[in-house]
Amino acid sequence: MKSVLPAPDSFKGTLTAEEICGIESTVIRRHVPDAVIRCVSMAGGG
Repeated sequence: MKSVLPAPDSFKGTLTAEEICGIESTVIRRHVPDAVIRCVSMAGGG
């Protein structure tokens, strides 16, 4: 079993970090169905 920790930042004006994490999780599951995925949203802090 693989563990994956996506940590995206937002794409300003297009997608939030949560939306990106959802997309990444979907793609990871497609290739590694039994992966343990824990998303952590990152922020640039200005």
